[in-house]
Amino acid sequence: MVCTVLGTSKVGGLPHLPDSIKFLPNELFLAQLNCSELKDYDIFNLLPDSGIIYFFIEEGDYPRYAYYDGQTSQLKVCQYPEQDDSLYGKKELMKRSCTIDFVNTELITIVKDGLEWSLGDSFNELNSLLKENLNCPVIFYEYGDYGLLPTDFIFGRPIFWQGEDEEFQVFEEGEDEEESYSYRFSDPHIFSMEYGEGNINFFTKSSALDVSRDLNEQIIEIYSGT
Repeated sequence: MVCTVLGTSKVGGLPHLPDSIKFLPNELFLAQLNCSELKDYDIFNLLPDSGIIYFFIEEGDYPRYAYYDGQTSQLKVCQYPEQDDSLYGKKELMKRSCTIDFVNTELITIVKDGLEWSLGDSFNELNSLLKENLNCPVIFYEYGDYGLLPTDFIFGRPIFWQGEDEEFQVFEEGEDEEESYSYRFSDPHIFSMEYGEGNINFFTKSSALDVSRDLNEQIIEIYSGT
């Protein structure tokens, strides 16, 4: 869906920015999340009640995050700054421009592993019973098989293609020395989107985001590719 409402949650295309947030050279716009649209689904209270979180990534895989909590009338569609058109992934992101829809998009996914063994012959009846009673699509999938699932989504279980989901060590440059951060599967997951030959997963380093502080110190990005 082509985005027409300024400030709505969206992936790819062009960002809706206020004058206070600049679109920097040599970076791509990944997504913007409108927190007020997400609040009903934010069961762990990771995000603020209002405002927009912007996700950018610089060539070389360096993410940047920005936050705006003002009037949507101050937003405008911001064109890419002058840069190299061969920037990796730019054409694909422009083509994928779409809103994130929160109406009539219920989808239940169930890991098949273990259910067949525990339910026996009753397993074959489960899918039809769920569809009949829940009135929404139900997908059964093998553990680790993400082929049938959406690749851009908010909250939920992150997508890892190379088995990083037990623990993943991320190294970040501090002012004086290199600091490390260990991802754990229990870390709060904000957002996952398809990028390159895999997915970028975004997590909070602790719990709820504190918008009075720099978001770049609170969000960790982990790329997992095939």
